[in-house]
Amino acid sequence: MQNFPEPDEPYDASVFVPEPDQTAEVIRELRRKSKLSRAQVAVKAGIGIGVLERVEQGKQSPSLMTLLGLAYVFDVGVEDILDAAHDVPYKP
Repeated sequence: MQNFPEPDEPYDASVFVPEPDQTAEVIRELRRKSKLSRAQVAVKAGIGIGVLERVEQGKQSPSLMTLLGLAYVFDVGVEDILDAAHDVPYKP
């Protein structure tokens, strides 16, 4: 779990929200391990395939509802996805 910044420290959202390309890598890997197609994951997660494609390509950050659906499909917690994404090196 992420540590919250001290009140006198400037707020940095990246402490809590990984960059889209970091999240994309984690979600692609979870989908590959599950051996499901994008279409199958999208249907099970209740999201559009276009949304999943943009998220997996790092073009869009997943919404909370998207993360909840993906976590359900992959049988992991949302925090597991976000924690793993923070471990992926950021590529500016």
